[in-house]
Amino acid sequence: MRASVTKKSYKFEIRKAELNDAEGIAKAHLFSWQSTYKGFVAQDFLDKLSYEQLFARAQRHLDKSGLNCFVAIDLDLKKMIVS
Repeated sequence: MRASVTKKSYKFEIRKAELNDAEGIAKAHLFSWQSTYKGFVAQDFLDKLSYEQLFARAQRHLDKSGLNCFVAIDLDLKKMIVS
């Protein structure tokens, strides 16, 4: 049996994150922790992760000058690649 896989080809750019990227960064942070650490970290801890807190944290960090945080932007969709 053979299976074929169609893989989407992305046209993207990597750029320094801006303050308006905080929403996507917070979503990526929340999703990655909840999916990656499930079974390794107490579920109660993962359930208590707050998008609102992560969003506020991302805003604070991006507001600091000199912080190096980068995002990948899908050039076709004109939005951050989160997953």
